Amino acid sequence: MFLALREIRHARTRFALIAAMMVLVAGLVFILSGLANGLAADSAAAIDRLPADRIVFQASSDLSFDRSLLNEGDLAKVRAIDGVREANALGVSMTNVSFPDNGSAGVAVFGVDPTGPLAPPVTSGDRLAAQGAVIDASLARKGIGVGDTITVEPSGVQVKVVGITSDRTYRHAPVVYVP
Repeated sequence: MFLALREIRHARTRFALIAAMMVLVAGLVFILSGLANGLAADSAAAIDRLPADRIVFQASSDLSFDRSLLNEGDLAKVRAIDGVREANALGVSMTNVSFPDNGSAGVAVFGVDPTGPLAPPVTSGDRLAAQGAVIDASLARKGIGVGDTITVEPSGVQVKVVGITSDRTYRHAPVVYVP
């Protein structure tokens, strides 16, 4: 210990530079971990907020929402498992939507049963119904509101916005919930 204190006293500048470098590296790690956590949360916020204990994928889908296709027979098998109270279908697709003012955005479209538990809570407007769509608030910030019509591309299907939800993104894209 005596030798270390003597070295610090005689080489104050070197010790200060090393300490400053350690503080800068620690700050960089802190900032990058915050950035990584934010990006991870934005990537799967809609999935994280699903009111589900388990998610079932098709065996050959490699745990990908885009490649997993379960039919009613598969859902019936899941419902027959002991301890399963309810099983609901969720369709996920990445696409583009265009707006009335000729704008467009890449979105994730989540197909859910409007009366089921996967339908999102709304912050304004009405809940998801048999017709219409509930959009994430980030689309609302682009000027889309309740009552507006968006067009799903490239199919050209037009959907009326009935409600707005918040913090629902998937792969960094806002989610549009449809029946």
